[in-house]
Amino acid sequence: MKTILCFSNDTGSVRWRLQNVANYVNSRTDNEMYVTSHKNWSEDTLGADIVIAEMWRNPEGVRLCKAQGSRVIYEADDIILGVGGKERSKLMKLSKEEEDQTKETIALCDAVTVTTEVLAEHYRQFNKNVYV
Repeated sequence: MKTILCFSNDTGSVRWRLQNVANYVNSRTDNEMYVTSHKNWSEDTLGADIVIAEMWRNPEGVRLCKAQGSRVIYEADDIILGVGGKERSKLMKLSKEEEDQTKETIALCDAVTVTTEVLAEHYRQFNKNVYV
């Protein structure tokens, strides 16, 4: 049995990207999957085998999870790095420090999961273990 602990980014996507998956895993497998807000991160994985970090910008958090024996998966359903222009600036503007933290977080993760091959191609520049 595996225990999976997910930290959401508190957007609407948590429902279909994490909670629906957790409902499926919990009702149809012997594994346990828990979903909570990234705001609830207490630097403790509670013994989880896998930590899923939805669009985290927390390299130290990834290091702490790994030090506790967890595998860490970066979960993304959007491109937040390397896309510019005025349309993108309406969505999110990251400082240079935030961009660097995001890149480091992605690189430190054991894998990245995304929703499309286009996203997979984009994230492979930061981590080679990307899965649709």
